[in-house]
Amino acid sequence: MPFRIEPVSSVEYAIKGSDIVLTATGHLDERLFKSVWVSPGCLALPIHARGWDLKSLRMDKLVVDDWE
Repeated sequence: MPFRIEPVSSVEYAIKGSDIVLTATGHLDERLFKSVWVSPGCLALPIHARGWDLKSLRMDKLVVDDWE
């Protein structure tokens, strides 16, 4: 099944209602991604979690390669 790549006006708009969210960022000075925007059942793949508000991130399973 083909997929579309569509530019959006905000990070929130890109995440809300998505089935899969993949973020790949370097070092960020502020959090850009809010876990409250992630829908139940969504597969969220933060390659670097530095951009996420981890205190409120909710999940069924957490898989990491480095706990720090």
